[in-house]
Amino acid sequence: LVKYDLNGVQQWHLSQRSGWNNLVSLDPAGNAHVAGRSYDAAQEYPFSIRKYGPGGNLIWESIMANFTNGEVKDMVVDTQGNSYMTGITQRVFDGDYPPSGPYCASAKLDVSGSSIWQTDYFSGIYTGVNPCVALALGSAGGVHVAATNSSMAADGSINSLDYITLKYTPQ
Repeated sequence: LVKYDLNGVQQWHLSQRSGWNNLVSLDPAGNAHVAGRSYDAAQEYPFSIRKYGPGGNLIWESIMANFTNGEVKDMVVDTQGNSYMTGITQRVFDGDYPPSGPYCASAKLDVSGSSIWQTDYFSGIYTGVNPCVALALGSAGGVHVAATNSSMAADGSINSLDYITLKYTPQ
């Protein structure tokens, strides 16, 4: 993670010891919310979100153990500093589906990094692939998530490709 001023002069940089980052979003206070994956001993690579202050100090880190072997595809920080993310995961919460995924995973963290909600989505098609790829916040507080769905033919080729739009309402 590197911070530059408006003239392109580097202000500070940070190196992460384990895992990798793929998204960054700023909150109104200038804190950087960084999404990626962490490395753990079980090699499950859970989603991780880190919040850094304007000077580069780590404020908090949230490891989302329910979302493993996947990738955060999009993240938004609202005006209050809550983080919303969506992406792909191999793990589901209720155990009803085989853990072969990938499945659509979405979550909201509060300003202190605590989970407000986490959810996953599976279309019900056993061979489906359901990666969430983008999210947007609605004016009334809802979270809209765009995902894709594909079903596979017996020979392993893609049989159909569709889009899915999910909406989560405020709690």
